[in-house]
This record gives sequence, structure tokens and C-alpha cells, in this order.
Amino acid sequence: MYNITFQQMEAFLTVAKYLNLSKAADAMFISQSALSKTLQRFEEGVELQLFTRSNQGLSLTDEGKYLYSNLETLYYNMNKTIKTARSASEQAKTLRIVAPSSFDAAADFDRLKAIVAKYRSKYPHVMINVTLFDFRELRQTLEFGDADLIFTQDFSVADMQDISFRRISKFERFIAISACHPLAASDTLDYAALSSEVFYAVPIPKDLSNLNDTLEKCGRMGFTPKGLEFVPNFLTLLYNIRQGCGVGIIGRFNYLGFDDIKYYPLPEPENHHVVVAWRPDRLSSEARGFINLIAGESVSA
Repeated sequence: MYNITFQQMEAFLTVAKYLNLSKAADAMFISQSALSKTLQRFEEGVELQLFTRSNQGLSLTDEGKYLYSNLETLYYNMNKTIKTARSASEQAKTLRIVAPSSFDAAADFDRLKAIVAKYRSKYPHVMINVTLFDFRELRQTLEFGDADLIFTQDFSVADMQDISFRRISKFERFIAISACHPLAASDTLDYAALSSEVFYAVPIPKDLSNLNDTLEKCGRMGFTPKGLEFVPNFLTLLYNIRQGCGVGIIGRFNYLGFDDIKYYPLPEPENHHVVVAWRPDRLSSEARGFINLIAGESVSA
């Protein structure tokens, strides 16, 4: 095996192209003496004299001409292959995260956002792509392998098979009413009075075929809503609540502009959590790094 390096090959090809050490050194952005030493090591490595040196300058020997004509294409292909491999490697270092459309504004995800920031600091070479979806699309991305990790509430993935998840923090929900609504004038909520209101909700897939689940939940809180409206996403739900069109059960939102919503505790305590979910059979190295990071995190109450 010949003892040569990629840098030495580049030096030989550049000198063979210009047949002038000064011009070749300028083209490679190195000193002429450094180029001469590199070229000498290349000739020693291939055990051939590749140049004839005279007062007229440099010229290629027959061996040098043969090597130059064949090595140039090989070097180009090697360089292209390495660049392609590096590009593929960089593309692979991406962590694909899917979260609910409420992720950016809901206070319950604050701890998870802090963990993402910690991961970004620990793995600066990994690009983090976060896409916000509604429950149906969120579940589909996990099922079909279009996401590495899912950030969501436990009840939205509890019925899914072949997934694992870890609880991150408690998910606290409230009855939400527009601050301008007459019912919001009191610091305590008359739940029975909600019977005159339209109840808005973002369904998870199993709710689409069983509306009674939501009505039963309202009944346990002491009211039957005047109407039940399923909306496609949290932004639509928030809009209707803020406009005073009805009420809903949501987490607390901490964005400026959402201070026109009044929150009341649910009469029955819930035991839900924000979770990170993944498919164990499709776990990327980037996702594994995130899971290892949260393994050291305790679940917040």
C-alpha cells in the first residue's frame, strides 16, 4: 500500500496543472516551501519521480504524465463522494419533533421547552425541527415515522400501540371563559350556569366517534352545555372563547394578548401529564440523546 495522503494528491495535481511552484502554492493558499515538501513526500510515497526540474522550470516525466491523466478524474470523484457523504451526515443530524398547536403558547409546555434548550446546548451540531400539528396529524406522524419525538398530553396517545413515552410535568386544565363574559365577573364560577353556554373542544381521534365522552365529562362538572362544538385546532378554540361565544377546557396560556381569558379550576381534579412519546423501533441516535437527557429529569408535580 502506498503511503500517500489526500492533501499530497491535491498538491501533485495542482503543480502538474500549473508546472510552476509559485502559482500552484498561490492556488492552494500555502507557502512554496510547504508545497515543495508535500510534493516530495508524495513522490516518495508512490516511489516515482514525477517531475523533471531544470532551469526552464518543471516538466512532467512520462510516469508523471500517466499519473496526472488518470489521477485527476479519480481525485475529483473522491472529493465529490466525500462531500456527498458529509452532506448526508449533516442531514441525518436532525431531530424531528412534532407538538400540538398549543405548544408555543401553553404554560404547561414551559418545562419541556427548557429541556429542548438544554439539549440544543449539549448537542449544538443537531438541527432541531419542531412542527406544530393538531391531534390527528400528530398521531399520524408518529405512526408513519415522520417524526422522531412527539410532545403532547398523555391522553392524546394513551391508546396508541407500539409506542413508549415519559412523563415530563403535570398538565393542568381549566374552565376558560372570556374575561368580558358576565360569568367572569365573579372569582368563583357557577358551574350550573354553564348550561346556557356552548362548549368548545378540540377532539382527539377517539372522540370523533364518541361525543358522549365529552358530554359525560360536562355532566360530572354539574352542567349540560347548550351546544357542543368540536373545532379543528386550539387557535380556533381560543378565538371563540375570547370572543365570548362559549367556554372550553384548556391549559393556561402565557402569551401576551391572552390575558383576556379567565381561568377557573375544574371541580374534579385530573391526573394528566405532558409527555414525550416515541416509537422504540424507529429511534434515531438524535432522539436517543434527547431521551437519555430527560431520563435524568424528575417529573414535576
